[in-house]
Amino acid sequence: MSKLIGGPSTATPPWLRGEMEAPAGEKDMGGWTARIFTPEQQVRLGVDEQGNANTVQRPAVTFSNDIVYTSGHQGIVAGASPPAGFADEARAALEALQSTLKDANSSFSNICMVTCYLTSISLYKEFNAVYVEVLKAAGADSAPPSRACFAVAALNNGSRVEIECTAVVNGSPRQAIGGGNGIFSKAIRASKSDLVWASGQLALDPNSKTKNLVGGDDPGAQSAQALSNLKSVLERAGSGPQGLFRSTVFLTDITSYGPMNSAYAKALNLGPAAGEGGEVKSSEGSIPPARAAFAVTELPLGGLMEVCGVGRSLERADKIHVLPGLSASPVYSPAITLLPETEGQDSLVYVSGQVALDPASGTKDLVGAGDVEAEARQAFKNLCSVLEQTGSSPGAVLKTNVYCASIEDVPRIDAIYCEVFKSIPRPARTCVQVKQLPLGALVEVCCIASKK
Repeated sequence: MSKLIGGPSTATPPWLRGEMEAPAGEKDMGGWTARIFTPEQQVRLGVDEQGNANTVQRPAVTFSNDIVYTSGHQGIVAGASPPAGFADEARAALEALQSTLKDANSSFSNICMVTCYLTSISLYKEFNAVYVEVLKAAGADSAPPSRACFAVAALNNGSRVEIECTAVVNGSPRQAIGGGNGIFSKAIRASKSDLVWASGQLALDPNSKTKNLVGGDDPGAQSAQALSNLKSVLERAGSGPQGLFRSTVFLTDITSYGPMNSAYAKALNLGPAAGEGGEVKSSEGSIPPARAAFAVTELPLGGLMEVCGVGRSLERADKIHVLPGLSASPVYSPAITLLPETEGQDSLVYVSGQVALDPASGTKDLVGAGDVEAEARQAFKNLCSVLEQTGSSPGAVLKTNVYCASIEDVPRIDAIYCEVFKSIPRPARTCVQVKQLPLGALVEVCCIASKK
């Protein structure tokens, strides 16, 4: 089961249930509530000035009283004056995220994975300074979250930074693997489901102790090293290729997609079991994880490829099931379902990035190519089809990530999005403009959902 944070999950709002501090202007009107929020509270709680739920997304969702998935948080409030400088903007974004986590019975010390979107890699150093400052103030710097941080083409509201995270609630198990730099850990092993979140891996040689990337200008060679690093991190945390069920690949040019895929299949030992369905069987190779892959504008250290992932401990890898078919590539599965540890609990479904392919055509031609509304409609149709085949549904979606080719297209994408996710409050969400999407797509969407 999931709990809604920042949206009307019941007739009684969370502050009247004693779950959070009462917002400014809260007034009990005998069965309904009059609410007046400050701009900061509007962002944090996902509501408008009248207290209505944000029509597109809510700040966070908690799954099975254990895992918290947040929306992307910015330091800019729509219609308000922007912060004076980037450091203030980054700090405001982090503080907004911190407030959302508090509302969700979590904290910075409980974050497992944080993804930081910048509009220029030149902001990386300044962002890190603010990030470390906020982590230290929260007492979270000794075991910092896993992290991926890179530059995208554009963010909503003219923002220069957006931050999303996955966390566990207070009291859930959490262990940092390979931390120590005060910025990020190599991996976090946490949750009642015993999951492992690995930080973004570049083509660094862990034995060299330098920041020189292996492979030079060869995206295939860089991909091989980055994936080798991911494999090592997962294994150190008690997982591995057989336990990896979700990955995200960041490229700096979509032409690197082919060389990356070749390195990806080899590094993850994608053998005969790939795409056949059923349980993970290490003797037959690993089942391809669910995946999203796209091009960003810049990666740290001038990298050509970065990869992060979520795995399960090998002791529980038999709880990973794959949905066969519908994949445009043998290197990823359309969806992976994590079976619950205890009977009666919900499963988690991770759906791969969907673009406007027609699965019935058997081609790589996009439906409505060049028309963002037509592409979005087909991409969401594919997403819903995959969800239904896993036994889930759009109404059970907890979190979505929408990647678009132009931030100007977001209103038109949102129109389709709201047709698919009809119930308010809608899932937690992050929506950013990337550099390029596979097959020249204008929109790609992936999600995490629950399943009875």
